[in-house]
Parts: sequence; C-alpha cells; structure tokens
Amino acid sequence: MRATIPSLLALLLLTACGSPAAAPGHPDADTLSRAITTAAEKQKSVAVDLDLGVTGRAACRRDTTSARCELTQQGGQPVTYAFLPDASFVRIPDDHRAPGAKPWLRLSGDGAELAKPMAEVADRIRDLSDPRKLVPAGATLATAQTSPEGVSYEVAVPAGHRIQLVLDGHDRPVRASIGTVSASYRDWGAPVVVDPPTPDQLAEFPKIPAQK
Repeated sequence: MRATIPSLLALLLLTACGSPAAAPGHPDADTLSRAITTAAEKQKSVAVDLDLGVTGRAACRRDTTSARCELTQQGGQPVTYAFLPDASFVRIPDDHRAPGAKPWLRLSGDGAELAKPMAEVADRIRDLSDPRKLVPAGATLATAQTSPEGVSYEVAVPAGHRIQLVLDGHDRPVRASIGTVSASYRDWGAPVVVDPPTPDQLAEFPKIPAQK
C-alpha cells in the first residue's frame, strides 16, 4: 500500500494541472443575452439611472412593458417621459410651456412628424433603460471575469463598440457602459406604476396639412 500512495498523489497532481478552471459566467453573447432577459422578466421591474453624457441624466422606473423616466439637463427642469405598450408621452417642463397650456404631449399619432426630434430622444432613453436590450443581436463575447458583484463581461457589438457589463449572481445587471453612456440598476422587483396622462392633461400637436 505504501508504494501506491505516491503514485496516487502524482496522478491527482497531474489531473489538477491538466484541467484548467472553467471560465466564469456565460460562454457566449447569445447565452448572456438570454440569461439577462430571463432574470429581468423574473424580477419584473427595476430602477435604472442613466448617464447620457451631453444629453443629461435620466432616472427611470420600469417593468417589462412600461416605464417612467425623468431626464435632467444642467440648468433645466426635468422632462418626464411615460412609455406604455401602445404609446409614448412627454411632459413639457413648466418653463417651456405657455401659461395655461396642457403639460403632456403624445409622441405618436396626428402631428407625429412635428414630434419626431423628441420621439427620437424618448426612444433612446426607453431602450437604454431596458436591460433586455443590453446585448444586441450579432454581438460577441470578448472577455468574462469574476468581480466583487458577480461577473464582469466585455461584449463587442457589430457597430464596433464595446459594452462593459457587470451581472450579479442572479444574472441581473448591476451596471453597464458603452462609450460615454452608462447605466446602473437597482431596486429589482419593487412595484412600478406608469399611468398615461389624463385627457385634460394632454395637448395635441397641430396636424400637418395633407399634400395636394
């Protein structure tokens, strides 16, 4: 028996050396994207703080279908957005409205062409606040490594950018960044209520005359 102990120890040592530790986290971008989507839909809601660089900062509360965000720019009053499954709305700050004017506008429907610049900003905020859209189709996983919060990923997207992304142990995003834009996620699962503006609060864009 004494002669076999060194052999067993040598075999164990060789086995350990020949079996590198598995890489942390998910093996590819598609699996990573599905894991984030599953976690987000299981939690149902999240608070998201967005740093949009020169566009300003936005604070959002959202669930899987709706969101309410406040965009703040330096020196200005917050602009509030309400995103619902069938419509998006924006609340014009008091200092940008005529006295007595209704505060909310619908960013679709009649007059939507006049709303296009505001709608483009709104769409960007809505999409950036949705953790399920963090990893786009066609992305590839560049690196994955453990971090204090969980696993840190670097994802290459087709446009040539890199997404830095940290997930916790439940595949929920903790923070993410791409270029000068960054997001942090908190309060997963807390209740969210997004109400549309009432008719008496809703103004209308003027209709564009039909071309003859």
